[in-house]
This record gives sequence, structure tokens and C-alpha cells, in this order.
Amino acid sequence: MKATLATLALSTVLLASSLVAQVEEGDARKTLAGLRGVFVMVAPLTDEAKRHGLAEAQVKADVESQVKQAGITVLTKDDLRRTPGMPYLYVLPVIEHPQATPNAYAYHVAVEVFQLVVLTRNPDIFGIARTWKANGGPGVAVEENVAASTKDAVHGMTDQFIAAFLAANPKH
Repeated sequence: MKATLATLALSTVLLASSLVAQVEEGDARKTLAGLRGVFVMVAPLTDEAKRHGLAEAQVKADVESQVKQAGITVLTKDDLRRTPGMPYLYVLPVIEHPQATPNAYAYHVAVEVFQLVVLTRNPDIFGIARTWKANGGPGVAVEENVAASTKDAVHGMTDQFIAAFLAANPKH
């Protein structure tokens, strides 16, 4: 029963995450205009992701390399603090193994941009908000392929970010 509930809960989260990603591409892309670069932050990995060989430092290094190769500045922590809007690219790779599916692993990746935002009706109220999100959904893979599938998803969603960033900043 617990395994069934856990599988249902995971499926619901993964489905909801993919539905939230259905943002108007043009409007979201506009929020990237004028950015000088981004800081890359990787969410803490699940135990299952670590068990399959993913490491936060390696995911961060891979994403930073991909972003730099596209000609986009990767901000340091010090740069981030001095950059208007404090933009950061948040990478969340998740691998889970629902007990009800012994041979299948679920994975989900989110690649999002967060920035400091200010309420126009009251500029004294500000906070960090997600302003852009890559489109993608959950996946399922067998154990021997789940790490590679997750890395491929990170790479693909980072490519979406790069394309959106460069479209919003054509002279970058």
C-alpha cells in the first residue's frame, strides 16, 4: 500500500511539474533580456541519484561548461551579488525508484532561472521568483540507463536555456 501511494505521489509531482512548465515561451524569454550572465546552482541530489553516480559538483561543472561554450557568462558567487537581479540557473535532477516498479526508475529534471523581482505596486516588496523554465517532463528508464537519461535531460534543458538566452540577447 505504501509503495502504491509513493508511486502515485511521485507520478502526481512529475505530472504537475510538467504542466507548470507550459509557460508562454515569448513572455518567459523576455525576462532573460539584458542579463549579463547567470550563476549555476544545482539542487541537492536524492540518495538514488547519488547511488547512480550523479554528483552535484559534476552536474554543476557540466552545465557551466555548456553555458560557457555558448558564450554566456557564468557568474561567480561574488559576481552574483553584484549583478542586478541576481540571476541564477537552478538545475534539479531527480532520480527515484518506486518500489512498485522494481525494474523501472523515474527521473525528472528542472532547469529554471530565478531572479530578484519587485512588486510594481510597492517597490519595498521584493523577492526571488522563477522567471523562466525549460519545457520537459518526467521520464522512465531501466537502472543501467537512468543516470545517462538524467544527464541527457539536463543537457537538453540547458540547451533550451541557451537558445532562449541567446534569442533574448542577440548581441551577447
